[in-house]
Amino acid sequence: ILGIIYAKEFVAALTSMVGETASDIQFLHDAAGLTRMMFPFLGLTILSAVVMGVGLQRDKYFINAAAPVVFNLAIIFGATFLTPWFVDQAPQWVETSVPSSQLVGLAAGVLLGGILQLVLQIWFMGSGFFRGTLSIIFRIPWSPEIRRTLILMTPMVVAASAGQINVVVNSNFATSLGAGAVSWLEFAFRLFQLPVGLFGVAVGSAMLPSLAASIERDKGEISADTSRKLQEAVELVIWMLIPSTMFFVLTSSAVVHILYEYGQFSAGDTIA
Repeated sequence: ILGIIYAKEFVAALTSMVGETASDIQFLHDAAGLTRMMFPFLGLTILSAVVMGVGLQRDKYFINAAAPVVFNLAIIFGATFLTPWFVDQAPQWVETSVPSSQLVGLAAGVLLGGILQLVLQIWFMGSGFFRGTLSIIFRIPWSPEIRRTLILMTPMVVAASAGQINVVVNSNFATSLGAGAVSWLEFAFRLFQLPVGLFGVAVGSAMLPSLAASIERDKGEISADTSRKLQEAVELVIWMLIPSTMFFVLTSSAVVHILYEYGQFSAGDTIA
């Protein structure tokens, strides 16, 4: 709710736009409108991550891998079908709240993907998971289990914050460099995330339950067997990421050209 109310202030903090010129004012208006529309997706993603954790605990890896596929299909559906519908049928408030009905269709596809992703995961877990979730909702919020979970979360929150600070700093720099810089940065970041998502996250998700079970079995101690499993996971990720890194370094122009260079994305954008 706070994100929707203070969307314009959040956008201003993430960029170098201060609202002094006409272009800055228009940028803040457009970005804030889309931010308000997209903010509920954050809650959907958080809930999806919680359900994903339950799946890892139960050794159900397939649904965690399939859910993002549904999410991406919904984005394609939004771009292909919802966008034309919004262009032709969008109510007047859409045009005054966000920059373009076309972008509203794409944003709606993202929200739809978040909903479908969460529903698919919950459905795959079965009715027992849903009943257990309802019982948790009506418990006292600060139960010992929740306090312990928050304590265990703290190191991960600190580690993840570094990436978010990086996004804020990079966005501020990019918005000060003129048109196109934010898109160049975003497209490059997506390519960078591809091997991380394919290999790093996959290996980490598969190894986490095994490592947790080993540590619990050894009463919180890091045994030689646990250390060996962790070392094997790190080695496996390194052996997959090094060839991926070299591939992107040597073929970056070709990859960007094949994936992105069409429409308004020019050869100059590929170089950038």
